[in-house]
Amino acid sequence: MMDLQSQIDQIQKKIKGHEERITDVQKTVLNIVKERKTAKSEPEKVGFGERIIALLVVVLVVLVLVLIGWILIGWIF
Repeated sequence: MMDLQSQIDQIQKKIKGHEERITDVQKTVLNIVKERKTAKSEPEKVGFGERIIALLVVVLVVLVLVLIGWILIGWIF
């Protein structure tokens, strides 16, 4: 059985990895915003179907993340 300090170290490593991914996503979003500003074109209109698909994708991603978190919590404790 793992001692408490090693469990804390593992969790901190996982958190650091997630923070790095979040930073990468933030940089990507900033680059996209810069590209859109420099393009100076009219924004594309998003159809109703595309909004529904985007919403379904977001819901699916959230459900997968909740499932992964649930599994990790069950594994740690």
